[in-house]
Amino acid sequence: MAPKQKPVAEPAPVEVDDQQQTEPGDEPVEDPRSLGTGHMLCLLDDDIRAIWDAPEVDRLSMLAERIPIEAADNFREEIEMQLYLTLIEHCSDQRKDGLCLTARQTSVALMMVKMLVDDIRAGVELDASGEVVRTVEKTAAVDKFRELALTYTIDMPVFSPPEMRLLSDYLGLTFFAHYNLYMYCLMCPRQMERIEVTLVLPEPEVPPPLEEAAELSGSKQPLEAVARSTSQEVDVILEEDTPDEPVQDLTSPPVRKGFLDRIHEIRLRMVK
Repeated sequence: MAPKQKPVAEPAPVEVDDQQQTEPGDEPVEDPRSLGTGHMLCLLDDDIRAIWDAPEVDRLSMLAERIPIEAADNFREEIEMQLYLTLIEHCSDQRKDGLCLTARQTSVALMMVKMLVDDIRAGVELDASGEVVRTVEKTAAVDKFRELALTYTIDMPVFSPPEMRLLSDYLGLTFFAHYNLYMYCLMCPRQMERIEVTLVLPEPEVPPPLEEAAELSGSKQPLEAVARSTSQEVDVILEEDTPDEPVQDLTSPPVRKGFLDRIHEIRLRMVK
């Protein structure tokens, strides 16, 4: 007779909350930065408007807080940030030569330029000695921009053809005109030369002791005595006029000249 088998305990049923069940019609929440083309926006529309409305002195710091930069040092980060900020400011209608684009169009334009910069950074290769062995040619960057321009003008229209033409002309005069300079800044660190200058200053001379100071000669009088004698001589000059003679006007040229000559003689004696 075969042995009896032990009964197998069945697992307890799992209760499922009705609130956790996903209905067939529900869709996952999309990322607001996604454009549906596989590209992600760097900044949202509200971020662009906040930068436009902020004072000019605060815009660069606001942009640095909202956009990630993979620069190797602060110098290259500042250059890249300034490129993006100039683009954002030029896309607005606050400037006379602005492109008058919307916040969404500005976000897409910023994304396109940042993709070009990231391709340059990723395409540059250095060897062990720091020499550049591979770079991204300007023609490759232009082809990449042309592909993005067609995508967001025809396939997924964000710009109208005239608006994309204005954006292309602006980038042609700025980013692509200085392409080699931007590529150099992105792949090479800032070169600094330290110059040290040594200056030897002579020690100040020690003043002679007061015991060796020369005494005043007998011809030189104290200042109080000179002032007293000067005052007396001036009084004598004023008393030389006799009461019988008419008082001469001191403002007349001959009298004034003689008076000034006597004063000059007195001053010369004071200096001696």
